[in-house]
Amino acid sequence: MTVESNRDDLSENNAVQILCDSYINAIHKIRDENFDEIFEMMFQARRIYIYGSGQVQNSIAKELYRLFSNEGVYLYPLDHTVNYEALCKNMKQEDLVMIITLSGKSPETLKLAKFLNMQGIPFIFITKLQQNPVAMLSNASIFFQTSQYEIISKAIDSSSVLFLICEILALKYQNFIKKKQEQAVSAGETGDQE
Repeated sequence: MTVESNRDDLSENNAVQILCDSYINAIHKIRDENFDEIFEMMFQARRIYIYGSGQVQNSIAKELYRLFSNEGVYLYPLDHTVNYEALCKNMKQEDLVMIITLSGKSPETLKLAKFLNMQGIPFIFITKLQQNPVAMLSNASIFFQTSQYEIISKAIDSSSVLFLICEILALKYQNFIKKKQEQAVSAGETGDQE
């Protein structure tokens, strides 16, 4: 085995280690973060719309739809080819929009965020941990980190962590709802005793 092939092995192992470590860190961050404010917005919303700014983000939106519909929470998908102004005319301030994007810098995503903001329609922004114009406009944000690695000399941002985040969010929302139901039962029992 040559010195050069050893370097390649080390580099490949290092990339795998970095990727795995980033997943572990993201899982711990989402596990430990309190999303009660976001979950309350979802619970109170008349309708929840979900928008993915690209192909991967649309896959994440579909996964969130699948996971949350199991809990009886339906997310209405917004396709990025839709005329937002026409669609948003049917939205009310009691509705909620979830926007999934990697950078938050695409003109279409920024246009949607500005329009929602002007209409007073609340939205949650799910994006990479970085400052961007859409995050500053949103009512709440969920930030995540990605790792970059190379495949055939092309830098790739790993987006698989988003699927893990989706599952954790769905489980945490389920716990949030159970807690609300327990509080309601407890409040009802207290109210009956007075």
